[in-house]
Amino acid sequence: MLDSYTQKNPKCSTPLLFLIKILGAGDVFKTRLTKYMRPLVIKGVVSLVNGMKWIYKDATKSKIFGDVLTSMCQTMENEMALSPEDEEEQDPTVQMWLYAFLAQHNLRLANATEALKYIEKAIAHTPTVVELYLIKGKILQFGGNRAAAVACTEVGRNLDLADKYLNSLSAKYAFRTNDTTKANELIGMFAKEDDAGYLNVHHNQTMWYEDHQGRAYYRLGNYRLALKNFCWIKKHLNTIADDCEDFSNYAFRKGSYNQYF
Repeated sequence: MLDSYTQKNPKCSTPLLFLIKILGAGDVFKTRLTKYMRPLVIKGVVSLVNGMKWIYKDATKSKIFGDVLTSMCQTMENEMALSPEDEEEQDPTVQMWLYAFLAQHNLRLANATEALKYIEKAIAHTPTVVELYLIKGKILQFGGNRAAAVACTEVGRNLDLADKYLNSLSAKYAFRTNDTTKANELIGMFAKEDDAGYLNVHHNQTMWYEDHQGRAYYRLGNYRLALKNFCWIKKHLNTIADDCEDFSNYAFRKGSYNQYF
């Protein structure tokens, strides 16, 4: 049934994804998996490997997944195509994304050395892609080199200084090295100061910031400031609970049960 639906809707990848999820490891699985991966690799969909994280529950399937990526990468290196049967050459960026996907794949397998080798190849191929530095930062973080991970995410952040996500991620990595000064400087680039001169992160209930900063102060032995940050989180959660209770009373008082449930 899924095969017939796939043939009727060739641009729809969902039925093909369902199909490879229920198929057992083997040649048929590999054929369907390659068919599913091919357009995503060509488009450079960054979430390809993360979207396939379910495949790592099965060692045989994850090995096939890695074999398909490796085969595509080797063919691209030799012929600029994803398979020897292809007549049309692919864009050079496909090679870069294959290196990045192989790096993510090896990171999922806890092979940091091999992952680092592939991500270095990707960066050498196209050094201006922000996502590559984020992947490398994760690999370095996994390998225990937190200082290098901070430096790597900083390179990525400097490629796009207007991106708040990159700014927050770089601050998180700085907190993990207990560098609270640098982390607060990064947060201060986007956060505003209140009348007392403090950042408005507490007013905005930025709990990830308070959690990371509290843990950093705890590791530094500054228990007073660590407790202060954790108390902010407790205060936010109490506020959220009070808001939920107020909304519940309002909904029942107005009789809008359908909207409430």
